Amino acid sequence: SSIYPGALFMCSFILFINYFTDRFSLMRTWKRVGALGTNISQFSRKYFFSSAICVMAVVSSYYWAGFPFDNLCANEGTDSAEYAGNYTLKLGDGGNRTEVITASYPTFRYCLQDMILLEGPSFPAIPQFQPSGGEWMSSDQENITAIYGWSSIGVLGLIVSSFFWQLFRNFQGCFKGQYKPAGDDQAQPFSEVPSISTYIPQVNSFVFSYPLLACNYKGLSKDLFDWQDPDRPYSYYDLTEDATDLLEGLGLEDRTVFSIVSYVAPPGKRRSKKKGTPSTGSSATSGGQANNEEVPNTTTL
Repeated sequence: SSIYPGALFMCSFILFINYFTDRFSLMRTWKRVGALGTNISQFSRKYFFSSAICVMAVVSSYYWAGFPFDNLCANEGTDSAEYAGNYTLKLGDGGNRTEVITASYPTFRYCLQDMILLEGPSFPAIPQFQPSGGEWMSSDQENITAIYGWSSIGVLGLIVSSFFWQLFRNFQGCFKGQYKPAGDDQAQPFSEVPSISTYIPQVNSFVFSYPLLACNYKGLSKDLFDWQDPDRPYSYYDLTEDATDLLEGLGLEDRTVFSIVSYVAPPGKRRSKKKGTPSTGSSATSGGQANNEEVPNTTTL
């Protein structure tokens, strides 16, 4: 900055700290986001935001109706002779000021301008619900208030109707299926999908950068995993190998403790050894059954 050159070094130092802090958190502290799905956002969009728009429309109509919010209505005529005269006003700073009131000064009376507090019907906030003898709206304000009042009724009716329609759809779903498939069959087996990812029992740990395998990974293709440690093999994260040493002498086997996952490749098909570059295909241990493929076996004990 030309005004304060030292700010350049201060900002550089702040960005330096921010970069290394985020990098450490990304590699060592943070973990994967929970699989929450879109249920919360859909509920918020359907119900919360719709209700907020409805409340905004109704409250705005009452605010337009209550303008100018001073609860004063002008009396007809200008007969203020009984108040005519000279008046001395005491100011807040201790001084005094003299005001002259003449008979031509307009007079006002109290009138409640908050339609929510009015006795009798006051919804929607339209000019027809002004109390008799206590009207305060001008002709232009009456036109604007009428538009806002009836518009709030339309918004309220539309949103309430959508709520009832959604309730009816949910009730109908208890007796009639509503699922509709999206897209067409692409005639591509699951084993030939480049981003293949199967269910393999894993345990997340704050100590390790990658999940721990709760099954014997031997015999499984590396392409079935959705992660790969560039520095260590999968055997480093295999809990069955640790259990073999810990359970030695107890007469227990890892088959009675851990899940058993088996993998059978489709006959006559092979996958490229390099992850993400499929050549032909292989079957997986989870997901849907591919076309003309042998079904793999997955057993959890």
